[in-house]
Amino acid sequence: MGTNWHAALILIAALAGAWGALGQSNERCAVDGPRKDCGWLGINDLGCEARGCCWAPDYDSNKPWCFYKSAVASAYDMVSVRETDLGLEGELQLTTSGLPYLGHDIQQLKLSVQFETQGRLHVKISDWADSRWTVPESLLPRPSVSTAASDPLYAFNYQQSPFSFSVIRKEDGDVLFDTTEHSLFFKQQYLELSSPIAESAALYGIGERTRSEGIRLQRDGVPTTLWNKDTAAANADTNLYGSHPFLMAIAEGGNAHGIFLLNSNGMDVVLDKSTISYRALGGVLDFYFFLGPTPREVIQQYQEVIGKPMMPPGWSLGFHQCRWGYRNVQELDTVIESYRAADIPLEAMWTDIDYMDGYRDFTLDKKNFDLSQMRALVTKLHDAGQRWVPIIDPGIKVDTGYPAYDDGIREDIFLKDANGKRYIGKVWPGAVHFPDWFHPGAQDYWTAQLRQFHDNLVPFDGIWIDMNEASNFCQAPGEALQSNGLGRRGLSEAIACSHNISLRLNLEHPPYRINNAEKTAPLSEKTIPVSIVHHDGTFEYDAHNLYGFTEAQLTHRALEDILVERPFVLTRSSFSGSGQYTAHWSGDNSATWDDLRWSIGSVLNSNLFGMPMVGADICGFNLQTTEELCTRWISLGAFYPFSRAHSDHYPQELYLWDTVANAARKALKMRMRLVPYLYTAFKKANTEGGMVASPLWYEFPTDASTYDNSRQYLLGSGVLVSPVLEKGQDHVDAYIPEGTWYNIWDYSAIQGPQTAHLPCPLGEIQVHVRAGTIIPMQQPANTTKQAAAGPLDLIVALPPPGQGVKSAEQNVDQYAEGAVYMDGGAMAVNGPDSFTINFEARVSGQRGRLMAAPTFGGNALTAQHVPSLGNVTVLGVECGSQLHDPFWKEAATFSNVIVAGVRVTVNQAEYPRSSVMYDSQSGVLQLRDLNGDLTHGVVIEWGCEYSLATV
Repeated sequence: MGTNWHAALILIAALAGAWGALGQSNERCAVDGPRKDCGWLGINDLGCEARGCCWAPDYDSNKPWCFYKSAVASAYDMVSVRETDLGLEGELQLTTSGLPYLGHDIQQLKLSVQFETQGRLHVKISDWADSRWTVPESLLPRPSVSTAASDPLYAFNYQQSPFSFSVIRKEDGDVLFDTTEHSLFFKQQYLELSSPIAESAALYGIGERTRSEGIRLQRDGVPTTLWNKDTAAANADTNLYGSHPFLMAIAEGGNAHGIFLLNSNGMDVVLDKSTISYRALGGVLDFYFFLGPTPREVIQQYQEVIGKPMMPPGWSLGFHQCRWGYRNVQELDTVIESYRAADIPLEAMWTDIDYMDGYRDFTLDKKNFDLSQMRALVTKLHDAGQRWVPIIDPGIKVDTGYPAYDDGIREDIFLKDANGKRYIGKVWPGAVHFPDWFHPGAQDYWTAQLRQFHDNLVPFDGIWIDMNEASNFCQAPGEALQSNGLGRRGLSEAIACSHNISLRLNLEHPPYRINNAEKTAPLSEKTIPVSIVHHDGTFEYDAHNLYGFTEAQLTHRALEDILVERPFVLTRSSFSGSGQYTAHWSGDNSATWDDLRWSIGSVLNSNLFGMPMVGADICGFNLQTTEELCTRWISLGAFYPFSRAHSDHYPQELYLWDTVANAARKALKMRMRLVPYLYTAFKKANTEGGMVASPLWYEFPTDASTYDNSRQYLLGSGVLVSPVLEKGQDHVDAYIPEGTWYNIWDYSAIQGPQTAHLPCPLGEIQVHVRAGTIIPMQQPANTTKQAAAGPLDLIVALPPPGQGVKSAEQNVDQYAEGAVYMDGGAMAVNGPDSFTINFEARVSGQRGRLMAAPTFGGNALTAQHVPSLGNVTVLGVECGSQLHDPFWKEAATFSNVIVAGVRVTVNQAEYPRSSVMYDSQSGVLQLRDLNGDLTHGVVIEWGCEYSLATV
């Protein structure tokens, strides 16, 4: 061992001498700049210097201590340029080569600049022959553009020698991206492009990772690595299951812009105080710049490229229960009945891999999850308006006689190595093959497996796809997986993890090592080897980050074909654009107060990346939760866009503690009331683009106090969620943005902007409604089906007179608006069975009018499930405010309540005063049991009446 290590050091020293001779005069140790890791975990100063690298310990951050010297440049000249219908194209020729230890530079490059829309600029640098890997348009279609934008918000400037470019916001001259002082590296396995970025800008995005410091990015020079990896989400500040190379920047004053690098290769993105640097292991430099200028517009522009979020089925907005460790059907039934007995909402029961026969996909454990019993359980769920969702992993057990395996072999559907042998990996069932989602027959194969499971075994309602980075338990090539019992037809054979294949390119250990797992781990660690070859010749090296994306895409399409309603898919692994097909959860967290706090950032970042249907495992997945923690977590988790309790083997169902059960009933029943509001927010994101759960700066970008806030969030634009996130606290210091906000529980008002110390005892959560908003709600129920059978209620949150008035009409003192979208769960959004009702409230003086105007996807006769209007609560009604005599103020009553949809007037049939309640102290007006016909529209008018008479 010692002799070999000594020889290795001699070799390293020799190589270091050779590297130094290639460009010694042009290299320096840039201690303060971005650092390219040159060492390994545990390297010392002698070993570092022997490699010809820089050694500079940094105890205050996670920057690498051993890092490459910086070259003056790799440089290109633009030797030709021509205008095109969309912008310009240019030819770049290499003039100077830098960092030779990272490989040879590509000599000739192509520049394409397209002024695609007023707010979107597309800049792509590729090899001249267009032979390099790019994300296929068949997976992620690019926007179709035929002519250049006529008056864009940006200017594109370039310098020909050495080539550089900049992107400038024309309105104020802000430089958004500028490569002038930075090298362009374009090597076979290393691409780099850098730009200054304003030190004062607040930056967000670049994930997926659990960020311990909140969603605002730290500018510490530590690489953020994009390489999908099976690492528990409880491990903060490391690369996790998804890759999203999207950055949001908010400048001083509130102008926002976005940068998206469409590249699926492994990469590091390095941010320091003044610079952003992209370092990719392959592909091309395919940049999109989004000019906003608001954060909402940036997200919409981004989603025009990656695709708008899918519309979830309405039932998925209910509450979901899952645990890894439900041992049999009887235990599932007990959980379902216990929720029912506790009167806690439960929409869907989920099952982890426990239900499978030997962890084989598309099978049932015959002993513990008997087919007839499982069918009876799911029938019982369906009869109660509830759902069942099972888990499916991508690894297909190597097992002759197992249909999913036999079909895959017959159709040649599995991934292979460079020699054409099917790759063998290891997951829960043991030896597995992995489907090749790039195979032209993959969709038919996957649909057939899901169909036989649904039609011949148990009719599921959605599919949960896990382990799809893809996770692989093989520790080393040749590792024995099983020695006997292979196959159900008596075949006995030893199986081992496949050996990696040596290739011309060093795929397993490229010249530059990204900071995988925060330790520059090998790319193939705990996943499919990067030397595996897809059906179309693509190496897993290039396509690794797309494995979960493509599985979600194929699963979504399969469910469209199998089910008679809108699909629901939940994925762990993701890439930019996954939100078109799937929901997401933050992964394997732990039952700690840190994880509770971090969950908000994970939910917000997923929304930023275009996956708004997202949540975290409520009460924590790993470790044993506590009563207090679980109480606080369900109070928060009830307001995640996707609300699911999931844990490892520890039972922690919400009915097991009285305190948790009480909190669950309160929070989840409010969630069920808000389902119409949530569903409408998802529809808006699906058709217009945008977030559903958003940071406060999304709505208030000019308020710098919101930039570091990762403890609160908005649902839609009108509901503010402010939880307690620390043990033993009974108050929450909540930031209240500009405007008036009403407590959703007692309707008390608070004025922003301010940080308020609000009481929040265990079992409660602070939730506020934004003045100027009309919130559609339904009656509290335990399932969405029960709730949908009832009428629609409204909260009309009026601002104080003159505050936030949006109406174009004259003499309007108070104004609020909102909408509700419904479609009865139809497959198509805005289909013939859909309808939208727009609500508008105007107050002039002391007379108000609320109007409900429906529009139909087909017509009023084809629109199903149109509810009646039930109760209306109007907040901020100021009657008696101009009367100084307390007697007259207390005598204020209401009259002239007119439901115009059924032509009711005061003279014809005055609305029963017994159903009108008004509190002059709080300004709350409540109208009960209106029974308004929303199919034809409703107008409600109110006016203050002052009389000595009692009503």
